Amino acid sequence: MMFKSCSVGASMNNPLQPPQPAEPDTTLLFLGSFFEDLHHAPVRDDAKLDALAMQILDEAPKTLLGLVIRARAEKWLRRHLWTLAFGSLSPFDRRVRVVIDSTMRIDCERQVFT
Repeated sequence: MMFKSCSVGASMNNPLQPPQPAEPDTTLLFLGSFFEDLHHAPVRDDAKLDALAMQILDEAPKTLLGLVIRARAEKWLRRHLWTLAFGSLSPFDRRVRVVIDSTMRIDCERQVFT
């Protein structure tokens, strides 16, 4: 009986286990696919795309593909920031645009490195 418990304990101390693959971003894959379908629809609904992009940004990517999908949604949301000529904006609107853009970049970088 003593020998049996020692052999079980020795087999459980295996430090060389292969790394587990990353869990797929199924939610991001689904939302990203839906986003692309809406984006390439004959009649595009920007309000729906905005809402869907916000949902995508709420998901934390676990894989490189998830990160790409999240970056695509971020790019969509930032499109309004750069459609107007920066020089034609009021000083207040210029500051708001810079703050929003910087915040989105910092948030994206923070999620990548954590």
